[in-house]
Amino acid sequence: MKVHRLVIDAWPTPDGKPFKDQPEEVWQAAVDRYLGDDGGVWPSWLPESLDITEWMPQESNNGTGWEFPEKPGDTIGDFDAPIMNVPRVPLRKHYFSKAAAQRVLHDLQEWGVTARIETSKPVEWPTNEREQADQ
Repeated sequence: MKVHRLVIDAWPTPDGKPFKDQPEEVWQAAVDRYLGDDGGVWPSWLPESLDITEWMPQESNNGTGWEFPEKPGDTIGDFDAPIMNVPRVPLRKHYFSKAAAQRVLHDLQEWGVTARIETSKPVEWPTNEREQADQ
């Protein structure tokens, strides 16, 4: 058995922080640009080829508001008027399934995040105080 660890080396944002920590105006301008509004500005640190369709909310078919985007993530904007979702800082860093780690890695890399997967055997943890003292 192996354990796969997802390591984020760098976020592409100007301040190096996760996407959810960027100003809401940045995301509104990106959505406007993506939808063809001349007033919108695509962030220079995001790949030009990025398709954000699956990250944007859709109006519900019954006219009662919004349906959540296909891609889960951190929601930018108000609950009743979301702008879009952005990839979140992974809640898990360790995976038993390499395929699961690779799916998360793919989404992050698509957005310009520098990340990698490290693989190792599981570590045995000391089980009692005496074993811990020997370490």
